[in-house]
Amino acid sequence: MRGFIFAKYFTIISNSLYEKLVKKLLIVNCTWFAKNPVARIINRCTTEFTEIDTLLPIYLNSVLQNGFILLGFTFLIMIKSYFV
Repeated sequence: MRGFIFAKYFTIISNSLYEKLVKKLLIVNCTWFAKNPVARIINRCTTEFTEIDTLLPIYLNSVLQNGFILLGFTFLIMIKSYFV
């Protein structure tokens, strides 16, 4: 269930970022394209989207998991110190 929610959420995020990127590339000045080769632009964009699509869900999952573990330990310590 959690994997499905992450996949759906990050697909929406990725699509939104891709649309913003394309809009920005369409309105950029032509001299910018003269200074930057097209292959470099494509390589940079695909690399960043690959990182977003693969690494970000893994990192967010780890952060959420560790956050809930920390929250649980804090709760247990509070209960333990109350009854001692």
